[in-house]
Amino acid sequence: MSRERRLSPEDRGWRAGGRWWLVLLALAGWPWLSRAAPQPGQTEVLKRGAEPESLIRFQPIAGASQRLAWEWTAQGVSIASGAASPAGQPRSIRGFWDAGIVELQEEGFSSRRSLSVSSAEPADDTFDQGFSETVSKDLRGLTRSIETSGSPAKPFGVISPWTVHRALDIVFPAQPVGVDAQWKVVRSLELDDGLSVDVEAIYELKRVASDSVGIVYSLEVKRSPVPKKYARQAFKARNDPRFLATHSFFVSLTCTGRAVQYLDGDLPTEAELHCQVSRETKQGNTWLDSATGEQITARIGPVRE
Repeated sequence: MSRERRLSPEDRGWRAGGRWWLVLLALAGWPWLSRAAPQPGQTEVLKRGAEPESLIRFQPIAGASQRLAWEWTAQGVSIASGAASPAGQPRSIRGFWDAGIVELQEEGFSSRRSLSVSSAEPADDTFDQGFSETVSKDLRGLTRSIETSGSPAKPFGVISPWTVHRALDIVFPAQPVGVDAQWKVVRSLELDDGLSVDVEAIYELKRVASDSVGIVYSLEVKRSPVPKKYARQAFKARNDPRFLATHSFFVSLTCTGRAVQYLDGDLPTEAELHCQVSRETKQGNTWLDSATGEQITARIGPVRE
């Protein structure tokens, strides 16, 4: 079953009003505080919102499918690969995501996602490779497992074209909430190959209906360790094995975004995400330097005729 999503007048008015551009800063856990570190999947409602309240859950329909236009752009130097935008021009990739609910599970569902690339700037044969994954989630949207196939051979950055859609996934609170509610979720987010980070996400509910929601949100990663293979790529110009052996590398990430999510599907029907990546270097207990990496924007939305 495939249905084209057309946004309601309420959705268009909500977007046109610009309220989803509200920037919410995720609160990071500082290491010197004595409170226990939050665990992935933990949810905290920060604001209950207005009455009436409702328990928001995915309502998957077996066989339901989506086809979404998709765009990824990056400006600046990749923290992971060391690749820079040529002559100050952004790197960009456009294509389509096809997603479908393949199985209903106990308190959850699994979906199959496939990416096809229609254009890339600058041109690169690597972009012709297919990519697909099977994702299992619970009805709140928390990821249970991911199985991938056809992953590209080389990295494109911490938030790569092949994994940015995972940051767009929405996780709902455990408790009933109303419009203007805010909640914080600690998520385990798999990014490029071999890099998994814990993300603190803050969501704000801007619109709710029986079949869909409108949300703005922010994501933040603070000083997540970077695997050595990324450090070797990012610092390959130094050609100094001792530097890599005696130093540790950490990545930070700050994103803001908004989404319209229909509850019977997997991916948001329309979403936009803006991210800033940075890297810090540490030797022993001493923080040495920091570097601002690429600025990344990702968009998905209905396919326009």
